[in-house]
Order: sequence, then structure tokens, then C-alpha cells
Amino acid sequence: MKPSRQRSSSERPARTSTSSLRCRPACSPAGPTAAWEKFTQKVIGLVAAKRTRGVVFMAWGTPAAKRVLKVDAKRHLVLKSVHPSPLSASKGFFTCGHFKQANEWLANDPNDR
Repeated sequence: MKPSRQRSSSERPARTSTSSLRCRPACSPAGPTAAWEKFTQKVIGLVAAKRTRGVVFMAWGTPAAKRVLKVDAKRHLVLKSVHPSPLSASKGFFTCGHFKQANEWLANDPNDR
């Protein structure tokens, strides 16, 4: 029996994004920021739809959690927690264990996501 070769995490494609891409501080919330939010939502939807499985979505904060509501949790791992800002990080972010959960989920795939 030939042992399966699992790719290390450095060999797996990884992408990060934030649900709230920003422009200059003088921008109004209804201006370019709103356009970035639509763009980000579209990217999340496309990634969730096109990748058949194996994507980890980490949604930190209420706005981010709303962005991943339609992601199929049977095909992808969806993790939600409070935002890691100084005001709320101690309310659950420090203990949520998202990176450990993501690593374990990715490592336990029999088809090597």
C-alpha cells in the first residue's frame, strides 16, 4: 500500500481578504467603501461557488459574518467570531481557535483539498 503524500500548508494555495477594504479616511461610507463591500461579496460568492470544496472562510465581526451566510458549510469550513479589534478581541476572538480549526480541517481531508 502506497502512503498518500499530503501537501504541506506551504504548498496549498492560500488567499486572505478583508470584508471591509478601505479608501482614504475622508471617504464617506456611501462612497467607495460601499463599492468595495459589493466587490468583496461578489468575490466570496464566486469562490464559494467555483471551488467545489476546501475553502476556509473566517468571518470576524458581525459585518463579515453576514457576508458568509450563503456559503455552503457542507463544502467549506465557515468559522465566525467577534472582530479582533482591541475593543472586542477579549470577548471570544483570543479563544476561538480558528487557525487551529482551519489547519485540522484542511489536514483531515482524504482527497487532499
